[in-house]
Amino acid sequence: MAANCHTHCCQGGAELVSAVHIVAPLTSLEFHPWHVPADFRQLPAEYLELAPRAAALGECGLDRLRGATLPIQMRAFECVVEVAEKLHKPLVIHSVRCDSEIGALLKHVSCKVLIHGFSHAPRRLDALLEQGFFVSLAPYAWQKKEVAEYLKKNDFSRIGFETDDTGLAIDSLVGAAARELEIPDLDARSVAVLEAFLAK
Repeated sequence: MAANCHTHCCQGGAELVSAVHIVAPLTSLEFHPWHVPADFRQLPAEYLELAPRAAALGECGLDRLRGATLPIQMRAFECVVEVAEKLHKPLVIHSVRCDSEIGALLKHVSCKVLIHGFSHAPRRLDALLEQGFFVSLAPYAWQKKEVAEYLKKNDFSRIGFETDDTGLAIDSLVGAAARELEIPDLDARSVAVLEAFLAK
């Protein structure tokens, strides 16, 4: 069985479910940048109440293309990071054209960080891994020729797979990647990545 590093659909098994309520044992409590109110001042009391029971916090982060203004998103993101640090919770990050801002903000945090939905060039993947982050590949990101070549030559200690909100089955997705990349134990490696990300 493969592990799903980011999904919004709870299907059971080893899945990190991003939700606004605790819906599964591996729920990551989100405060998505798309939904940050334009007048944001502080995290809702309900969020702070649920946070200690969550497996991780997020998806949270920054998005230049959608949502409230970047300064407002930044303030909300900083608040979530403060809670993560206080509770020793890992973070699931949404980043759209904001890698430098996110990297700067997270430079001195002690909690683990997973950048979800990666689908870019290997040099960006290298940069994220060099910062100590975990990275979750967007569905079929591994089919890009340059990404596939990178993955064949590098280990999977901090690279996982996700279905996000596509409704795909993670076992089928990772099985196809294992065949294409010629890595027969990729399902076990995907489980090890999720376990390492969530380990205290």
